[in-house]
Amino acid sequence: MKKPTENLFKGAAVLTLAALVAKILSALYRVPFENLVGNTGFYIYQQIYPFYGIAVTFSLTGFPVYISKLISTCTTDEAREKNAYHLFLLLAVFGLGVFGLLQLLAPNLSQLMGDRLLAPLIRSVSWSYLLVPFLAVGRGYKQGILEVVPTALSQLIEQTIRVIIIVGVAVGATHAGWSLYRIGSWSLFAGAIGAFCALLFFKDFFSQLLRLKVPLETTLFKKLLRGLFSEGLVICLYSALLVLLQLIDSFTLKNALEAAGNNPALAKSLKGVYDRAQPLLQLGLVLSLSFSASLMPLLSRKSIRHTAEYQQTLELAFRICATVATAASVGMFVLMPAINEALFGNRQGTWALGVAAFSVIAASLIILMNSVLQSRGQYVKTIGTLILIVSLKAATNYLFVYWWGLSGASFSSVLSLSGGLLFSRLMLSSEGLRNFLSVAFCGRIFICLAFLALSAWGLAAGAAVFLGDGRWASFMQCVLGAAGGAGVFALLARKLQLFSTAEWLEFPGGRIIVKLFK
Repeated sequence: MKKPTENLFKGAAVLTLAALVAKILSALYRVPFENLVGNTGFYIYQQIYPFYGIAVTFSLTGFPVYISKLISTCTTDEAREKNAYHLFLLLAVFGLGVFGLLQLLAPNLSQLMGDRLLAPLIRSVSWSYLLVPFLAVGRGYKQGILEVVPTALSQLIEQTIRVIIIVGVAVGATHAGWSLYRIGSWSLFAGAIGAFCALLFFKDFFSQLLRLKVPLETTLFKKLLRGLFSEGLVICLYSALLVLLQLIDSFTLKNALEAAGNNPALAKSLKGVYDRAQPLLQLGLVLSLSFSASLMPLLSRKSIRHTAEYQQTLELAFRICATVATAASVGMFVLMPAINEALFGNRQGTWALGVAAFSVIAASLIILMNSVLQSRGQYVKTIGTLILIVSLKAATNYLFVYWWGLSGASFSSVLSLSGGLLFSRLMLSSEGLRNFLSVAFCGRIFICLAFLALSAWGLAAGAAVFLGDGRWASFMQCVLGAAGGAGVFALLARKLQLFSTAEWLEFPGGRIIVKLFK
């Protein structure tokens, strides 16, 4: 018979893999979508996308985590069902309320964004919130009893169907002569269709749960309400950290560009150019966190919290996250001219996209730090970081864009995340957790990054001389620069002992690096 801890680790691995695939899929579709609808069409979609992104975190990574934790503490089926029933009613009211507000306030929100034609898109995305209670409770309950397959498969199906519809609509509608706003509206409604298909994995669960005659308890409602909208909401918002920054961009960036003298059509196009950064940042964030995510279940175990094993595991998680995040950011910054042209057909906005790449470093470390705090039950300490990040972004974004154009939005994001990183570091220190990134380690990684940048730039520049201009030439620059830079970085990381041989062997592909660079 399998031990509960063994089931926990295997379940975490399945969920991590499914989330990784779903997020990669969710990021990659935006490249062909942007190519099909152009900068303005991409602007239209991305203006409203944050509302969908927040709905996904509610139904996938936020509320289900809290619900699974609650369900796992119940000792009887009756207690689990009673909690699930009350949670569903609470979230049903919440989902219906958000749906109603978005339907009602769509004209006002679109006017604040500076584009009244966006109102139908806001109404389209609002339908996703009606499915949040079903998916959040279904996934949370199944995870709580260590049945992770329904959650894993449901999110893969949800994103796959959504992406197929979005790309299909973009292809068909451009040939049919649809307006860009109509294409955007259907693309956002695809999220609700995907969520409905995901709900089929929990059909039997809800057919049983909703037939139960559970007496309603006011005390339990109050307890669950506090938990959902404190602990659960904090998890949701951290999962949607970059999406929250995008939401602020939606309300400020285009308006600031117009105030700076750009006409509305050009401002829309420029916002679409800036939004090219989003799939790149999402991939960088997924890559940097996926390697350290496997260590989180171990850090959550109270039994090792005051042991040397805990400190070693914590240090390893931060070294992995910092290494992958900095390498990804520097690599994207150096290769951004070629990446931009290869993926999107031109090099417009390259500097702004390159600066935005550094958001990955701070965002990855912030999410990891606050995951550690949350694993220790310190949810209150994590709220300050969120408030600081959102406040800094909201306070600086309009002015920075007015002064420096698209680059201003990137500077604002990097500044707000850097402030959040420092605050998170202080919160960890208050828990007695210090010195997980030594000065010596930072010095060695700086050397690795310098040679990564030089090798990637040199190979890309050399390829440009021989291959000339064009998207295909830019694509080859990306391939050669990324492969060469990664190879040099791995060689130096091995020689400078960023990680021990035993630690390398735990990484995906680590055995290959150990054999190649002895």
